[in-house]
Amino acid sequence: MGQRRTLLKNLAKRRKRKVHAQLHAELERDMLESHPEEVERLAMADEEASQRCHAKWVTANAKADAAFAKKKRILEERKRLMEDIKQQMEQETLEKEVQEREERDAAERQLVARREIERKQWTENVHKMTSEQKKMLLCSFFIRTGVCRFGDHCSRIHAPPSAPGRFVLFPGMHTIGVRSHRDGDDHLELDEREMRDGYRAFYFDALVELLKFGHLVQLNTCCNTASHLRGNVYVEYQTAQQAADAREGLYGRWYAGRQLLPEVTPISSWSDAICGLFLRKRCVRGGDCNFLHPFVNPVEPDPPLLAYRSPERGTSKRKRSPSPDRRHRRSSERTPREDDRHRRKRSSRKDEREDERESRRRHGIRR
Repeated sequence: MGQRRTLLKNLAKRRKRKVHAQLHAELERDMLESHPEEVERLAMADEEASQRCHAKWVTANAKADAAFAKKKRILEERKRLMEDIKQQMEQETLEKEVQEREERDAAERQLVARREIERKQWTENVHKMTSEQKKMLLCSFFIRTGVCRFGDHCSRIHAPPSAPGRFVLFPGMHTIGVRSHRDGDDHLELDEREMRDGYRAFYFDALVELLKFGHLVQLNTCCNTASHLRGNVYVEYQTAQQAADAREGLYGRWYAGRQLLPEVTPISSWSDAICGLFLRKRCVRGGDCNFLHPFVNPVEPDPPLLAYRSPERGTSKRKRSPSPDRRHRRSSERTPREDDRHRRKRSSRKDEREDERESRRRHGIRR
């Protein structure tokens, strides 16, 4: 019932709309027939309005084109100006870099010349000094390790090597896994095995480059936590000329994000530089010790891939009968582990006690 009523209402509305449309059409037709002037006036008014609208559109379009052209011209001028400024800045930067490089080279040459003059003067003065004067004036730590905790603020004199040395120092070359006072607890993230693996990779990587300048007698890397010894790499070459070539060839190069600044040190022997108590695991100062605490160098495979030992290393003036199983093996063909074992066998208990007393005396430790 409800649907029928809705349908009837919709039909009635449609009839009404149809009737109204017919009436509206008849009224317009009657008006056009009775008033043609009014119709023409309305048509002209519509045409004028259309023309005015078109004129406004043309004017606005012209203004927009002019504004766009002006903006484009300004952007092109700005871009050209920026390119000119950029080229000028690049030219100034290049000239500044060239000037700085020349000044740096000149300063380095002056420094080398001054150090050479100082070295000659110190060589003459050191020869004239007595042992007591040397002990009072020269820094013993710098003479033994090539570095000092106090640096340039040391109260004693850091004399350059009196003669060309065979020991080359690479400050802070290997610091991966080496603890520092600034790290806090960050070093706990690395265990001993990861540190050994990292040092093994560094060791063989460094040997490849260092062997390009001559025979290596020994290589030691510090695991001290003190800032002046942390990560220092000490290399002993067979001759002083090889050490000088290595220093000159590697100076200024980059390794693992660090610039290498090697220098020839006044070290005369490893026994003066390495902490004897550390080798016996008795050093009470730990990483703050002012003497070298070296990493344990990895053992090379047999036969060794990198025969870096000096040909004269391991030879002895005393003739001994070799053991039957090693009759045909020369001492220079031993692995580093066999060399260490051989040296330990040759050292007596008396020498060990003397080394221990000397180390305790240097550290100021009394029994």
